[in-house]
Amino acid sequence: MDGPTPLVTGSINGVDARFIADSGSFFSALTREAAVKHQLKLRMPPVDLDVRGIGGGEIAYVTTAKEFALAGYGKHPFKDVDFVVVGNEIATEAAGLIGQNIIGDTDTEYDLANGAIRLFILKDCKGQNLAYWRGTDADAFAEMKMEYTSDASPNVIGEALLNGTRIRVLFDSGASQSMLTLKAAYRAGVKPGDEKVIASGIVNGVGARGIDSWIARFDSLDLGGEEIKNGRLIIADIELTNAEMLLGADFFLSHRIFIAKSQRKIFFTYNGGPVFNLNEARRTQPEPAPPAAATDTGTRTANAGPESAPPGPTGAAGFRRRGAAYAARKD
Repeated sequence: MDGPTPLVTGSINGVDARFIADSGSFFSALTREAAVKHQLKLRMPPVDLDVRGIGGGEIAYVTTAKEFALAGYGKHPFKDVDFVVVGNEIATEAAGLIGQNIIGDTDTEYDLANGAIRLFILKDCKGQNLAYWRGTDADAFAEMKMEYTSDASPNVIGEALLNGTRIRVLFDSGASQSMLTLKAAYRAGVKPGDEKVIASGIVNGVGARGIDSWIARFDSLDLGGEEIKNGRLIIADIELTNAEMLLGADFFLSHRIFIAKSQRKIFFTYNGGPVFNLNEARRTQPEPAPPAAATDTGTRTANAGPESAPPGPTGAAGFRRRGAAYAARKD
């Protein structure tokens, strides 16, 4: 973790590089600066390609790396790998994004709190609960149906209830914070100018435009049976083409998530601590016995209690990754 950003190591044509693991990006991308650094030639895309983020659109190009590798992903580099190239700097250390064409091409577990993303090929698992790490605490998970994905529409999208109103949520590990669209907030009965809605400054992403944001408290957010009551969310005047809320790296750090593309389901368990606020220290994980437990973001109910303890790191690199994840949560 580089702050709230999950980074993975790899190489382009044999030269080391780091990339943001971005489940919200439809395709892997490089910055123009990285393309120049790695001496990659830019060309116009074969069709009109408009890359859009929360800050508007970006003119995009395409480039091809003769060899591309990711640490831990296979023994040999991939050959002739295409990347979209966008103009703005994505992150301090990152050459670009690893998108859904790689990390979404199979079933994927996001265990960012322990510094890992795991890719799976499932066999004979139809109908099984894939939150395999939950141990004896069989009820300590949430489950959400996942919308159909394709190469043209690869994003991981599910459905949630916000103040009883149905909204579509996009699982976006590349977004540093979870965020709700202004239109969805209005539908849930909350708007800027309300007594407990606080201005929160400007947010940025892909695209040059800064976006106004606010922080508001909502009565209830139900995510696949995990209910967060009286939680605070960031509202931003953003347009999302296929969802109304981003579940960002703050949500990923506070949960262990298995995205089962093969089953069109998303399984996740709660790690403890704040879900949507990385600036508050994590409190002690609540005991599973009570039906409701207090956290920094509100009261949690239903079947999403704390998970049984996963296996810890076994080496220096593993402890370093887990430590970076704890630091990202100010823990």
